[in-house]
Amino acid sequence: MQCKKQYHSYLIIGMESGEMMSDDQALREERHGRVALLIMERPPANALSQGFLKAIGEKFTALSEDEAVKIIVITGSGKFFSAGADLKEMHAALGDPEKGRTMAAVGQETFSLIESMRKPVIAAINGFALGGGLELALSAHLRFAAETAKLGLPETKLGLIPGYGGTQRFLRLAGVAVALEWILSGEQMSAEKGERIGLVNRVIHPDRLLTETLAFAEALAEEKSGPSMAAALSAILKGQNLSLEEGLKLERDLFAGLFQGEDAAEGVRAFLEKRPAKFRH
Repeated sequence: MQCKKQYHSYLIIGMESGEMMSDDQALREERHGRVALLIMERPPANALSQGFLKAIGEKFTALSEDEAVKIIVITGSGKFFSAGADLKEMHAALGDPEKGRTMAAVGQETFSLIESMRKPVIAAINGFALGGGLELALSAHLRFAAETAKLGLPETKLGLIPGYGGTQRFLRLAGVAVALEWILSGEQMSAEKGERIGLVNRVIHPDRLLTETLAFAEALAEEKSGPSMAAALSAILKGQNLSLEEGLKLERDLFAGLFQGEDAAEGVRAFLEKRPAKFRH
């Protein structure tokens, strides 16, 4: 109970202080080789206002076109990955279904953009990932979480449901029964529980979360081909919504498309010559 009260007070403070800073300034970028690290800094709860969601979308759009970047990692500052939607902003829109539809559309468009990236996106969940914050993490391709992280979709406790894709992505990752249990109850789960049900890929000591996540990302960027990773993302993410026959055709077409690329020629040649591949892309 103490934890829930603390979360609520942080969220209220976060909404008030978040209004005093530019949404563009609330997303800091670092470069680690060919890895772009995005850090949400909208203290104290990294609440997702409509403006901040648009800023996140603009940043991912820019990174999608940046040939120097192969992998993207997104994390939060302080005790929060993100506590979710800006409730003060949401409260002002209540009573108008069209405003609600617009708010959901902005979140869904932003997170669908992240999910459809042709570059792997990793969410490093450093703390609370609740509501829209968890929906943001679910739109990433991989999720590495600190042992102390807490995950949840508490919208039913507010008389709402997840509106930024949470019902659909949770369902696809964990299955119908598990999605119903956690979304209906609105309860929080540990990172370990998230790993057991398929929401989280790795659980890491909080002191090593960013170090290990960046090490994994940098290894992908250095050792793997960008076009082959993009093809793998497309085959898996699009294939999950296709029949087996359609999915196999998609895989076959993507496989064939890579045959004409420089990276495939270098990768096969390097294997035969028993040396590390040096991919250009």
